[in-house]
Amino acid sequence: MILRAFFVLLGCVLATAHAAPATYDRGENFSTRPDNWTYFHPNQFYGYQAPTHKGGSGSAGGLFRPKTYFNYYADTHLNGTLTRGTKISASGRIHLQRISAVPPYTNTTYICHFSRGTNGYINTIGIALTGYNDSNVVATAILEFSDGSAFIGNSVGLPVATDTPETQWTYTWDPAGGTQGFGALTVTIGGANGGTSTINLTKTSAGLDFALNSFGLFQPPFVAPNSNTYLEFNISRLAYTALLGNAPKLKVKGPHKINTSTAKVAIKGTTHTTLGNRVTTVRYRVVKNGNAGSYHKAKGTTNWNANVKVPTGGSRIEVQAIGDNGLTTTVSRNVQRTP
Repeated sequence: MILRAFFVLLGCVLATAHAAPATYDRGENFSTRPDNWTYFHPNQFYGYQAPTHKGGSGSAGGLFRPKTYFNYYADTHLNGTLTRGTKISASGRIHLQRISAVPPYTNTTYICHFSRGTNGYINTIGIALTGYNDSNVVATAILEFSDGSAFIGNSVGLPVATDTPETQWTYTWDPAGGTQGFGALTVTIGGANGGTSTINLTKTSAGLDFALNSFGLFQPPFVAPNSNTYLEFNISRLAYTALLGNAPKLKVKGPHKINTSTAKVAIKGTTHTTLGNRVTTVRYRVVKNGNAGSYHKAKGTTNWNANVKVPTGGSRIEVQAIGDNGLTTTVSRNVQRTP
């Protein structure tokens, strides 16, 4: 009976050890409006901000006015749910531009991984920005679990002004970090004018968990908010933890065997990914007698094409699609070139 109990316990430990899914850092510079970022409420004054010049990066943000309802602009397609045992991070730039003086902004806006649980609690891990006076906000590390238990780090004061340059921010959740090894959230924000806010969990919080399926900006509901108060800011050049997802789908149009008498073969096709993932590159190479040539980049990604130089006799063209998550898919076409 003791031996059986041991193997049951061992099985649970191994299942837990392999439970954490693979993740990657997803980038977003808002050069175009991303389909995986969505609005929760149509009457909010913040969201996608287009680039101000061609080829530049855009941002997410705008005017944050407190509401009686939960609202967000966020990537809601992280390929699943992030839990306590997963290392989670995010980084980017922030530009704090304006804050109301009369009436003062005393509410809070979040830059976070988050989800709204079925029990009504907002699971949160990231940065809280709270109004302090007519020219400053306070940034704190914030962590709220699925049962509503919340933890707040020390405060970091940040200036708010149109001419204040944008600065860097980061946050990192280490499930085995902290002084006692039960988890730590570290927020660094504001560069030389900012500081670091931390949360170190203790044994009493070890059994708590969260379930996060989104990343971005959100406001919780406020009781009887004053709609004339506001905070204006933008975040840009983002990188944040998402689940790995799947390899891209790759299609090469045309026959599976290509017969030609010319030195170049025109090929084309399409790629498709899960919403939120992207194909960064489509490339190709020629393989003859087991010897593979160098890769060359095709034109385009979602719809791609290439003119491939092929040798006489039999060879093979290998086309590869590379996702932003590092996963690849390869499709081949046989070629027979007559002299």
